[in-house]
Amino acid sequence: MVIEKTHASTVSVYNSFTGDKIGTVPQSSKQDVLDALNLAKKGEAIGRKMPASKRIAILKIAVIIMEREFDVLSNLIATEGIKTLVQARKEVTRAINTMQLSAEEAGRIIGATIPFNAVSGSEITITPNITNIPTGIKIYIEDKEDESFTLLENSSSFRTTISSDMKGIGRFYIHTTSGVLGTGDILLNNNLSVYTSTRTNLRVVGVQKGIASIQLFDILGKQVLNTSFKGSNINDIVLPFLNNGIYIVNLKTDLGILNKKISIK
Repeated sequence: MVIEKTHASTVSVYNSFTGDKIGTVPQSSKQDVLDALNLAKKGEAIGRKMPASKRIAILKIAVIIMEREFDVLSNLIATEGIKTLVQARKEVTRAINTMQLSAEEAGRIIGATIPFNAVSGSEITITPNITNIPTGIKIYIEDKEDESFTLLENSSSFRTTISSDMKGIGRFYIHTTSGVLGTGDILLNNNLSVYTSTRTNLRVVGVQKGIASIQLFDILGKQVLNTSFKGSNINDIVLPFLNNGIYIVNLKTDLGILNKKISIK
């Protein structure tokens, strides 16, 4: 734990095989832990106000640095631990994948359907109750029937007149994003469904045609599945044996990329 180089003492690190001294690391005290917790609280406040675009940029810079220092990091892991260089390289690759997935997840557009019951000719109004929205995040209302997006600013409302009776869900969606939305931006999120139908089967619904590739990563960024399939609207992917936990699906189609978290139980 390093906080502004305040540590007075250090601990030596030795090569497990040769006994040679590799270097030193700071030895943290109880006060260091308390200081770290205080900094974490300050960091949380800063993070809440940080635009998603800046978070993504920071994560991407971290990926660039890790890729540039790939050999240095791998050799350090292999030297200070009891892992082979091959194993160490896998660890670094896993860490890079985790950072890349985090950057993609930070920019993922989040959408939710808005249920409505209305009769033909009636005017409807959608006014979201906006609270605790981070700086830089925009809110859009999507009308699937009109294929339009309406940006809600300064507590504005969305109004439209219904031309036919409607009941339930499927027409209106609310989205949050740091960018500007167009009809192609949310196509994957709205038209695709990815879920586990059984513990050993991953079902992808909505890929109508073309070749799609799918990857699955565990929460540490380790890739546990990498395959492709020909879209047929409903596609079942056989999963390998996986431990219980959260996994991230990375689906690439001709229309774009979808990242989604799934749970294996």
